Amino acid sequence: MTSGVIVPLMKNDEIIGTLKFYGSAKTPLNGTLFEVAKGLGNLFSTQLELEDIQINEQMLAHAEIRRLQAQINPHFLFNSLNTITSFCRSNAEKARELLMDLSLYMRRNLDLSRGFIPLSEEMEQVRSYLAIEKARFGGRIVVDMDIDEECGAWPIPPLIIQPLVENSIRHGLLARKRGGHVRLSAVREDDCLAVTVADDGVGMDEKTLEKVLSRECVGSRHDGIGMRNCLSRLEHIYGPQYSPEIRSAPGEGTSILLRIPDRS
Repeated sequence: MTSGVIVPLMKNDEIIGTLKFYGSAKTPLNGTLFEVAKGLGNLFSTQLELEDIQINEQMLAHAEIRRLQAQINPHFLFNSLNTITSFCRSNAEKARELLMDLSLYMRRNLDLSRGFIPLSEEMEQVRSYLAIEKARFGGRIVVDMDIDEECGAWPIPPLIIQPLVENSIRHGLLARKRGGHVRLSAVREDDCLAVTVADDGVGMDEKTLEKVLSRECVGSRHDGIGMRNCLSRLEHIYGPQYSPEIRSAPGEGTSILLRIPDRS
């Protein structure tokens, strides 16, 4: 070894390592190799910075799921237990079934260890939620589900569809005395899973929709936290090109289309 180039690797303005090149009498280092070494050092330093950013974003997404759960669980649990209590004397078998639905719902809702889950598992979560809501509100809630069997194994982030169904019921249908319909469908379109959650509820004007989708809404308990959280998570995971499509009009209901690429 007759020569060497040592390039510092930087992260947060601190040296955390070095990149070393050595030359010999047969293969000496020159100005070109020196510039290559500097360029590689800058490239690797940038990658180290990006790794920290990615980790921080993952932690943020994880924290947003916890925030979503904190908003959903107390409200849903309280009302569910009240409903189940009302069935204990009049229909014990129905109360038992609802307790099983609630147990399944809560167990999966609290499991944050899952990165992606199959669509079929999220749909079981939706069905458990709907079983309890239908017991509470009876005929005011009608749900039509059209899920392509071939899409059951499609990997999706957890807590993406159920909160949207809940928003449709709470803010769309139950705002009217007669209730209404929710239509949930999932089909494969090209290389994406297309999920539609649509209701014929009260709908929203453009100003209200902008408020619901604003980032200031994320901390609110009442103004569509589930919708905003789901949409922001999809954009974070898949990119802005997979931003959900939302259509809503007063008196005509709301429709949300999610496009989820296959990451298996």
